[in-house]
Amino acid sequence: MELAVAPLCRRVSDLGKPYRLLRSFRPLLFQTSEHLAGSQAVGDIIPYSTILHFLFTRAPPELKSPNQRAEWSVARYSQWLDDHPSEKDRLTLIRAALEAYVQEVKARQGKEFAPVYPIMLQLLQKATTGA
Repeated sequence: MELAVAPLCRRVSDLGKPYRLLRSFRPLLFQTSEHLAGSQAVGDIIPYSTILHFLFTRAPPELKSPNQRAEWSVARYSQWLDDHPSEKDRLTLIRAALEAYVQEVKARQGKEFAPVYPIMLQLLQKATTGA
């Protein structure tokens, strides 16, 4: 992406926060979920909601992302995200998806959660408590 944008601007670092987010996220793409949760960039440069959305991609199908839970298309969800730039709003929607997953597991009398769920819950708690 940097190579594609470079001809359009003198220094890509002048792009500011979006560029820092991209640069910080790139090395995390192939890390374990545990490593992601412990990254110093999370919460500082990379919003918690961004990492949580990424972790939904690593979750089993029964742990549905917020847009899947709401039965929204990706385009509709993308528009919702554009209309709700507040991290608090995004985390509220993510929390609802995680809570619905817990209820689903309990309803089927499951005894275990997906391995990524506790990591997501930990990140959500850090995000909402500022810990």
